Amino acid sequence: MTPQEALQKLITAQGNPDGLLPPDKAKQFITWVTDESVLRPNSRIYTMSSGVYEAPYLLLGDIFEEGAEGTSPTNEMDVSTGLIPIIAKEIVGKTFVSDTFIEDNTETSGFYNTLASEIAIAYANKEDDIFFNATAGGTGLYGLWDGLIAKAAQSSHYKDIDGDTVDLGYLSDGIKLLPQKWTKNRGRMRYYTGPSIAQDIVELISQRPTPMGDQVVQNGKVGAIYGVPVMAASAMPENKTIGDSGSQTTDGADIILTLINNTLIGDRRIYKIERERRARQRGTWLVPSARVGFNVETIDAIAYLENVKVAA
Repeated sequence: MTPQEALQKLITAQGNPDGLLPPDKAKQFITWVTDESVLRPNSRIYTMSSGVYEAPYLLLGDIFEEGAEGTSPTNEMDVSTGLIPIIAKEIVGKTFVSDTFIEDNTETSGFYNTLASEIAIAYANKEDDIFFNATAGGTGLYGLWDGLIAKAAQSSHYKDIDGDTVDLGYLSDGIKLLPQKWTKNRGRMRYYTGPSIAQDIVELISQRPTPMGDQVVQNGKVGAIYGVPVMAASAMPENKTIGDSGSQTTDGADIILTLINNTLIGDRRIYKIERERRARQRGTWLVPSARVGFNVETIDAIAYLENVKVAA
């Protein structure tokens, strides 16, 4: 049975009287979610065996103590790497599918493929939104943990762009802000920013009278800047208030530079979809949910460029 067939049975309650998507089919949805996500493909993913998982530190640079000839040897027990807690929290969504919508669709059997894909896309977007924007002091889904933006705001590697538009110098500054131990392998680093700022970078590079500029115009994307790939994340806000009093605008954004695998995601329950039939509404609520957790390994490996203006 394909995920689409499982979804069809779920909506029609055929073979699923409790409305629960079979676990083996539900697990396939996480693949679709990962394909649509910005953060998941660049993170370490853990399958959690309980509500709290302690992940090991893997990034080198902070886990060694220094020593020299003539000094006392370091005992193994003196070097503590610590553990990073990932706490699973439940994320619940909902999608209403009307009976008329199912009966009148022109895709026939392909309708379920489209519906399953759209649910995966919607869930991936919401999950990215929470991973980026949640704060421990927030409410609802945005109060589950400190997301990547909140973690970046705690970094000492920080620069206020003060309402200027993005340029190559600022992107270079992000690299220079980080300790050299994090910047040796540029291919393992990522710039995360909103889609408009990412487009501003595309436009910036496209103006170069070089084959690279022509390629960017044709492809509409920049592979890497100074060896670091640029990731356009629709979840990153681009409506921050910037500027001095009396000349404020609401077109501010941020750029975060960090390493892949510095973000940690824990999956306690791999995605399920439950069914709530509403006969009087003539339709079915599909309720996707998962228990996931998020954390960052080391804030020292994050550079934060704040208050970048979206170009007019």
